[in-house]
Amino acid sequence: MADPSPALSPLAARTRDRLRQGALAELVTLVVDDLLARPVHGLLDPDFVADQVMAALETASEGARTEAWLRERIQGLRERVPQGTLAERAPDEVVVPLRQALGRPIVWDRDLVGRLVDHEAIRSVFRDVLADALRGYAQKLAQLGRDNPVTQTARSLGIGGREGHRGLGAGLGRLKTLGEGLAKGLSAELEHQAEGRVKEFVDQAMSAVMQQVADHLCDPAYAETYGRYRVHVVDTLLRTELPLLAGEVDKIDPEQLVATGAAIARALAHREGFREDVASGVRAALREAGDRSLRSFLSEAGIDEAQWRRGIEEQVVARGAELVETEAFGTWLERLLAE
Repeated sequence: MADPSPALSPLAARTRDRLRQGALAELVTLVVDDLLARPVHGLLDPDFVADQVMAALETASEGARTEAWLRERIQGLRERVPQGTLAERAPDEVVVPLRQALGRPIVWDRDLVGRLVDHEAIRSVFRDVLADALRGYAQKLAQLGRDNPVTQTARSLGIGGREGHRGLGAGLGRLKTLGEGLAKGLSAELEHQAEGRVKEFVDQAMSAVMQQVADHLCDPAYAETYGRYRVHVVDTLLRTELPLLAGEVDKIDPEQLVATGAAIARALAHREGFREDVASGVRAALREAGDRSLRSFLSEAGIDEAQWRRGIEEQVVARGAELVETEAFGTWLERLLAE
């Protein structure tokens, strides 16, 4: 590449050549090493972090302009929904660990689950299911009454019709009629009693049902089953066409969510003491880290330094090499090296 600053002094020109020939890469490595060796608590200023959080909230809550910008971005995404499924676009590096994490046999806290499921929405589901099941059972009992043995035997013998009005036939015919009358009365009574009793029974049983549901959800014997169910949910979503998923997302009214998010940001930005809460939270996290270096902290988190620093250094060196070639850098370098 041609030197954009031919008027550089010999010292500045030699310095830039050395940066091109490897000094820049050495400098980047030196900076990264220094960063990794520093204690975590010395890398962040809690007050600075709190100020940035507050500034972000203020920006997000500025009002119509921010909301309009977010709505435009969301609308643009909704108009560009591609065909296909998430499975065709989600990399295995994401899907495989996600399925493994969700498929773990987890036993949830029983008290927490009990409070979560004991809600009118869940009660209404089980109330309707139980009521329908009991009504169906009552109808089957009524049908058994109609299909009693006397009636079935008389029908099989052909008794009770026009050909059976005398003697034994007439007697059995009357017995058949009596059986049918009893069956109808019994079935009608069963259906009548069932309608009132089903609602009463279900209403009384709902508390016990909710407890049983919570017990089942927290039973270690079913932990693996529910783990497989969570994986099933993910797999189903991954196999679903993207336009269908987008249509389901539209039902929650994303634009209203934007307004809600802005309102939350405004409330937090103006809540007295929120900035101090953020700063205190950062200080607590830094105290927890103690005197450990960033390198030690990342290692404990299972992050392999060799895998990420090579890519970061390459990107920084590439951007730095572009900067070194600019006229603005040459002018700055001249000022730096001036006697």
